[in-house]
Amino acid sequence: MKSDFSTANPACHNLVGSMSAVGSYADNAAMEGFFGLLKRDRVNRRRYLTRSEARADVFDYIERFHNPRMKRRIERRAQQEEVPNSTVRVAGG
Repeated sequence: MKSDFSTANPACHNLVGSMSAVGSYADNAAMEGFFGLLKRDRVNRRRYLTRSEARADVFDYIERFHNPRMKRRIERRAQQEEVPNSTVRVAGG
């Protein structure tokens, strides 16, 4: 069963449709990944009595779990880029 949001006109929610080619795998892969994790980690494991309860739980997930995890991932990548390639050998040494 589709949610009210998915069947509504996107313009009613101030959303703009994708401008890329049809079938582009990179178009919304990041958002699909995020929403997949959100549903797997939070939404599918709980039953919300009110919309405000669901909203608060999703906010909590983003602020306490998802954002710090992404920050750690970015920091790790930055550190890996800073480390010089240790396999390069100096001639004559």
